[in-house]
Amino acid sequence: MKEFTLFRMGTHAILIQWDVVPSTTVLHGILAVKKNLQEIFPFEIVHTYTELLLKSNIPITDYDHIATEIKACIAKTTFTTSQPYMKHYIPVCYDGQFGTDLILVADTLKLSVAEVIRLHKATQYTVHFIGFLPGFLYLEGLDNSLHISRKAKPALSVPKGSVAIGGTQTGIYPQTSPGGWYVIGHCPLSFFDVSSNPICPFQAGDRLEFFEVDSTTHKDISKHIQEGTYTHKKELCYG
Repeated sequence: MKEFTLFRMGTHAILIQWDVVPSTTVLHGILAVKKNLQEIFPFEIVHTYTELLLKSNIPITDYDHIATEIKACIAKTTFTTSQPYMKHYIPVCYDGQFGTDLILVADTLKLSVAEVIRLHKATQYTVHFIGFLPGFLYLEGLDNSLHISRKAKPALSVPKGSVAIGGTQTGIYPQTSPGGWYVIGHCPLSFFDVSSNPICPFQAGDRLEFFEVDSTTHKDISKHIQEGTYTHKKELCYG
């Protein structure tokens, strides 16, 4: 994590890029650098799998000085391989009415439908960052057996709450939108709500564990969410 490259992005931004393979360890390092930089600079700082972008509201006129400070900050940052994290338990209904691409995925990967479901819910997923749509979580951890090329022709409308896989990733659509991933189930939880506090209940470094529910339980959870009586299960973990 000590080896990186700085890029000047126009007049208002600076990009820090690490030439590394995304992993939980890399995520911890990037978040540590981000935290320390936020204590120094009055910039908006956003991150991806292997990058940090510092964005200024006014033109950056002292780039060389800022670059020197960035390098010094990174050099002083302590990188650890373990951090406390919030673990979220996420209900998913894989029934055919929701998992509209489940049979296609199973046939393409030469697996049974039951095996696709078992593999999808058998692991923990780490939230690396949020993007594409407000509340869309970029999750790492999909089993290699479920890696599948994205759709050649994206769907124009993927329903809100759809749980899908594509490439090497899985995700949950926080709003109805176009999408090129295969829908294998549905989650009734809200991933982005401007009337809630927080607006998005997840952040980088959190981990998700999916558990299967049938259509009746899915309906009950949806009802409790609408009534404001559903308790989203989560716990603080260390490791």
